[in-house]
Amino acid sequence: MFVANGTPLRAFFTGSLIWGLAACGGGGAESPVVDPFYPEASAEWTLVWSDEFDGDALDLGNWDIQTGDGSEYGLARWGNDELQWYTEDNLVVEDGLLRVEARSEQVVPGFPYT
Repeated sequence: MFVANGTPLRAFFTGSLIWGLAACGGGGAESPVVDPFYPEASAEWTLVWSDEFDGDALDLGNWDIQTGDGSEYGLARWGNDELQWYTEDNLVVEDGLLRVEARSEQVVPGFPYT
């Protein structure tokens, strides 16, 4: 008999938790050591696209900057309830890298991040 606020239900869940933790315990077994796999360069492989970010601005021939909350693209809040508002100001290209900065700032009400 299980009762919502009773001891039998509590005992059942406590026992299940203890059993589950014991079943997951390491027990001293060693993890195997596996060498990393680095595929050899091959004539089969062909580079089909790259961007080296060798400038001080994003190459708009390679990239499309999507701003806002995704509604313009049919994905309100980018389809997963994101709290950020995307802006071009968060993109920085320097030293051969593209950096997308996350900031705690509100530029549009209801979106506390950019």
